[in-house]
Amino acid sequence: MPYKHYTWSFIQFLQRNNLLSKYVMERNSDMEHKYNQFRKTFNGQKMSTHVHKTLFSDNDDYKLVPSNFPYAIDSNLTHLLLWFNPQSDHYDKCLDRDYVKGILDNLIDGEYIFYKNDIDVMSIKDMIHWHIFVKNS
Repeated sequence: MPYKHYTWSFIQFLQRNNLLSKYVMERNSDMEHKYNQFRKTFNGQKMSTHVHKTLFSDNDDYKLVPSNFPYAIDSNLTHLLLWFNPQSDHYDKCLDRDYVKGILDNLIDGEYIFYKNDIDVMSIKDMIHWHIFVKNS
């Protein structure tokens, strides 16, 4: 598979046409290999258990973090993830796009696009998270 970079304009196109949550974005081959190795290390253990323990030892409601396995995006973009703590009293709100946008507006300066994958393309299905692409200045 040829290596490609997703551009800001292509991600905007996907968003405008309501395709972003359904589109399966790719990583470059090195990053895909690292991601697959990471998945294999669990040997049946849920990745969500690992993510929860790693991110929410302090019981925050959510965490915005750089993706450890970013998609193949242009160098002027950053791929972040907004993870929600399933044990939070506010977990029921994390599917509300307006609620999530309010959080991101407070955390991110500048332009960004965000989406939540459809369930059939999610790698961690039992822990809600949103993908965010930030356009770097």
